[in-house]
Amino acid sequence: MGSLAQELWHAVQAHGNGQSDFEEIYDLLEEISHSSRFYYSEFGEATISPDTRTGDYAQALQRLIQDQIIEVFGTPPPRRVGQWQTAWCWAHFLNSIHPGKGYVIPLFTTNYDISFEHLRSELEQTHHIYIEDAFHRNLPGAYPWITKRLSTWQPDDDKEYVWVFRLHGCVAWEKPDSDDMPHVPHAPAYIYFDRNGQPAKDRPSWDRAVIWPSKHKRPFKDPYWTEYRYFLRCLDNAKVLIFLGYGFGDDHIKAAVAEALEYNSHLEIIAISDVASESEFRYRLSPIPSANVNFVKGQFTPEGIGELLEHCNKALRPFV
Repeated sequence: MGSLAQELWHAVQAHGNGQSDFEEIYDLLEEISHSSRFYYSEFGEATISPDTRTGDYAQALQRLIQDQIIEVFGTPPPRRVGQWQTAWCWAHFLNSIHPGKGYVIPLFTTNYDISFEHLRSELEQTHHIYIEDAFHRNLPGAYPWITKRLSTWQPDDDKEYVWVFRLHGCVAWEKPDSDDMPHVPHAPAYIYFDRNGQPAKDRPSWDRAVIWPSKHKRPFKDPYWTEYRYFLRCLDNAKVLIFLGYGFGDDHIKAAVAEALEYNSHLEIIAISDVASESEFRYRLSPIPSANVNFVKGQFTPEGIGELLEHCNKALRPFV
């Protein structure tokens, strides 16, 4: 989110060189562009006056932010390492914690980026890790998101699976348009691929299926609600919950974890982060009790993945 704020800052500067419709948000942008957090509500509520909130100013601001979300999170991350290195890190991490063939690891993410959409085929072909989601991949170009696939799909006994749940959507996901796609069944979201088999980035930006980066999110509609509901179910039954590089900026996620700790006596939490100070990290956890979180410092990079896995597996040993 810090990267998004910086890109927004540059985009606003370029838009009118200080004389644009967005000049009143300059100070706020400059303040948060050096922060790891960004919330759309800080613009939409704090900087847009009531008489202009629904006018041209608000619409232009929404479009600007939406365009930057597509640009920032539509590039295969992380930027500091190559794509094949990213796949290598994910492969080693998932293989390290995977219980074995025939089992499925549920992986929940709040990121908008297209990591797993890009790495899906490579993880399968090179590392034999099979990435699944709720999209029914049977139509060329447009795959519908099917709610019932979460309950009807069955894993093969000879494969290791990871099911990716995107709690806030993805920039490669599109909202349905029945007039534009009469040949596909109705679904709350679609994923589009170009001729090279990669998630299409050049679709119109106004119909992306993402939840805005607001402090108080409302994931009550599909596809977000079904994904979030499975997160809650997993919290009720899981032995271990691993947070990897998460900033704990979502109140609804933290509240769900804090509540689960009251009802699931077996639940243990491991949090992997590259922050320098453990005390700084624990400050962000509330309302999750800090005493319930096992902090592991590590870098999710080719240089740091070995040490990260060593510390992670050591932390996992008592619980699995």
